[in-house]
Amino acid sequence: MENSQLFVIAHYFSRQGTGDKVNDVLRLLAEATRNEPENITYTFFRSTEDDDRFVIVETYRCPEGLELHRQT
Repeated sequence: MENSQLFVIAHYFSRQGTGDKVNDVLRLLAEATRNEPENITYTFFRSTEDDDRFVIVETYRCPEGLELHRQT
């Protein structure tokens, strides 16, 4: 059986001093993305050393799921 899941790890660097705003937007984006039919997980982490740096980890059932996510 082939594993067709797609894993995405994104490093996000916001403009200096905008980390709080980006964090709030990522919370909303995470909630909406988790409701997408092809999404399995969407989690993000904020750096403890730099408030303007984030890592986003996403899992989709298939590559098409990521494409649908990008279109929304």
